[in-house]
Amino acid sequence: MVTTETEIIINNAASVNFNDRLDIAIKINTLGPLNLINIAKDCHRLEICTHVSTCYVNCNKPDGFVEEKIYEDIDFDVETFVKNILSMSEKEVLEKQEKLIGTFPNTYTFTKNLGERLIR
Repeated sequence: MVTTETEIIINNAASVNFNDRLDIAIKINTLGPLNLINIAKDCHRLEICTHVSTCYVNCNKPDGFVEEKIYEDIDFDVETFVKNILSMSEKEVLEKQEKLIGTFPNTYTFTKNLGERLIR
């Protein structure tokens, strides 16, 4: 029914627990939008598919001014990064999480940023 009748998809879902464990936040905030886009591709009557961002995806910018764009400042392949994180044990993720999110203040902002990169 979803693929035969859906005309509009608006994605504004996320886990707003700012400190979810990184692998959990990735499954929700990074892969969630990508999964929805994959469903949208099969919707025969789809007219609009939109993704609602958050003003915090680029909160790691040091000068305080943030443009409405996807910055090209992550120097790794997001898909490979996600696969690597999801292959780690819970203990490994917790041990490496702070280093992995880099200049982002929490897993929410980091994984929302990754999600935008994947859907782009």
